Amino acid sequence: MEDEVKTESDILFCSLNRLYGNRFDLEMQNKLRAAIDTVAKTVVGLRSVSMAQYGDPSLPFTPFRKED
Repeated sequence: MEDEVKTESDILFCSLNRLYGNRFDLEMQNKLRAAIDTVAKTVVGLRSVSMAQYGDPSLPFTPFRKED
């Protein structure tokens, strides 16, 4: 799981650094890396939860249609 977190974190950090890297100094990059690590841990944790797929939502929505 740690490898997944590192990979996810590296991808996110490289993407942001490529887009906005010229706006961040070294201290800000370190803070950004720490924040991204937290997000990556959460993402990997959420992906590890298996959920059953249901065909219909529990509260189906029926749109109102005006009678002619």
